[in-house]
Amino acid sequence: MRREGLAIDSQTLWAQLEAAATILAPTCEVLRQHVQTAPVIGADETWRVLVGPGNKHWWAWSLTSETAVTYTILESRSQEAARQVLNGYHGIVIADGYGADEALARAGPRFTLAHCWAHVRRKFVDAEPHYPGPGAEVLDLIGQLYAVEQECPPGGVGDEDEQTELGSDGPTCAPTARRRWWPRSAPGPSSNGRCRRAVSARRSPTCSACGQG
Repeated sequence: MRREGLAIDSQTLWAQLEAAATILAPTCEVLRQHVQTAPVIGADETWRVLVGPGNKHWWAWSLTSETAVTYTILESRSQEAARQVLNGYHGIVIADGYGADEALARAGPRFTLAHCWAHVRRKFVDAEPHYPGPGAEVLDLIGQLYAVEQECPPGGVGDEDEQTELGSDGPTCAPTARRRWWPRSAPGPSSNGRCRRAVSARRSPTCSACGQG
């Protein structure tokens, strides 16, 4: 606006934002309800700084389905905040392994928690230079999981029979192979922090691709 020669103070901008928020609030609520009808959603949170006295941290929570995304700004990333965002959701929640999601799933459990394999993979990428053998083996297993995902038709896989058929001729699912890998290859307590974080991250209650524990 300044470039166009308009002198607009911050109070005017805030008033415009408040008016827009009031008008769009019903649409936002309908959009939130729409996202929560999806059988699988993604949940994440990230902090942002609210500029002002003390530059307080707030948290932007997102819920994502195949067709829409909603955002909620809250003062924390606590278990209670996660409960407020998910709002009684029933289905599968793909998340990054944050502890509040795990605690909320145990307390319900209204939803099934599936850890994001991209986050798990990132930890093993960090650990591989220090443990090249086991690290490379796990990255290969996760790569096989991604290969199965690439075979999925547009719009996702339908019923359980289709899911079974999709994986029947392919490689062993990464969670199953991971259980075979873990006892013989997992680094011990003396391993460095990167490896321990990778091992911790691999604990996924449910595989986000195939539903296996």
